[in-house]
Formats: sequence, C-alpha cells, structure tokens
Amino acid sequence: MTFVNIKIRTLFWLLIATLSWSGEAFAGSNNQAKVASNFTVWKGGNFHRFVVDKSLDYSQYNKIIVFPLDLSEFKLADKTKRQLRKNWEDFQQEESQLLIDRMAEVSYDEFKNSRLQPTEKGGKGVLVVQVRALEFLPRAYRDRALGTVGTELIESIGQLSYQITLLDSATHQTIGLIEDDINIAPPRKVTNTRDNHQRSWKRSFEFIFEHFHRDFEKLQKESPLKK
Repeated sequence: MTFVNIKIRTLFWLLIATLSWSGEAFAGSNNQAKVASNFTVWKGGNFHRFVVDKSLDYSQYNKIIVFPLDLSEFKLADKTKRQLRKNWEDFQQEESQLLIDRMAEVSYDEFKNSRLQPTEKGGKGVLVVQVRALEFLPRAYRDRALGTVGTELIESIGQLSYQITLLDSATHQTIGLIEDDINIAPPRKVTNTRDNHQRSWKRSFEFIFEHFHRDFEKLQKESPLKK
C-alpha cells in the first residue's frame, strides 16, 4: 500500500505539511523544519509507524475529541481489478455516512470509561484525533453487484490504508502522526452481505481504536522520550 511503503524521510516532509495545515503557529519554512526536528518515530506502539514529539509530555492530556472520519482523500488502489472498481466506484457517495457514524460509535465506546474522557469542548489538556481513510483495495463485491453476492463466502472486504493525526486542541499544533493499513474483514468466513460488510468495518475501527488507546496510554507513561 502507498503509505506503508514510504520512506522515513518522506514521512517527515508529510509531517511538515501537516504542521503547516494545523495552524498559524507554523508560518515560515524554517520554523516548520525546526518544529519537525522535534519529532521521532516511536518504537513502542502497535502501528506500522507512529511519529511523536519527543519533547512533549503526553500525560497532560485527559480529554479527547475524535473528529468525524475524513473520506476526502479516499480512493481505490490503482491495482483494483476492473470489475471490482466499477462495483465500488459509488461506495464513498453511497456509504460514507454509515462509516462516519460507525467510527463515531466505536471511538466513543472505546474512551467513555477511560482516563481520556470524550468531550466536545476544546481547551487545555484536550487531545484531538483525526482519522483519514486514504486508499482502499477491495477484495469482495458489494451487495448490489452480482448474482453470487449473498451466497458466496468471503474472508476479506479489502485493505485500507489510513492516517491518524494528533493535535493539541489549545495550541492547534500537530503533536503526532500515525500511518498504517488494515484488513477490513470478519472474524471468520461469512456470507457476502451488506450487514457483514458493515460488521467488518466496525470490527476494523474497533481494532484501530483499541490499539491506539493502548499505545497512547503507554506513550503517556514514557514521555517525554529520552533523547
């Protein structure tokens, strides 16, 4: 997948671009580069790559805002087979709200009883999390496709490449960046139906947020990271 295979140097330039997007505090290329130099790849997490600010004390965060799932950059992988591409081309238009709602439910359930309490109000000690769905390689037809749908058994819906940006709500600064991909799949072979597709997406969102929750709690105990 595109974002799993990028080199570390490319990731830091991506981080600089994200810093620029996050607010006025990063005006000027020299300042952006200086801020980006504080970042390092943290090896203690479960994700393919987790870039963090090594000077920051992450234990200061006790509340969390999870922005709605961002599908603005979502696209089908170039190597998607022609019939699958045709079948999935209307996916974002037809089902994006279902995915946004599903992720919102999952993220709230994950944090509602944690130290990072969900909130809708920004401010000091509030972590902002933004998940972006980037590239998707479908491996099963959607339920509106062929006569086999509803009778065939599937093990995977497809592979999703995604990015998670962490921001400080009070300063609007980017404080972390995650990249990985995930297999959107049921726990076992199931019939290819709309309901099983939705369950698979929910299961994958649960996996992402469970891992992020564990990683962030660990990061809070370890930060600031040793130079």
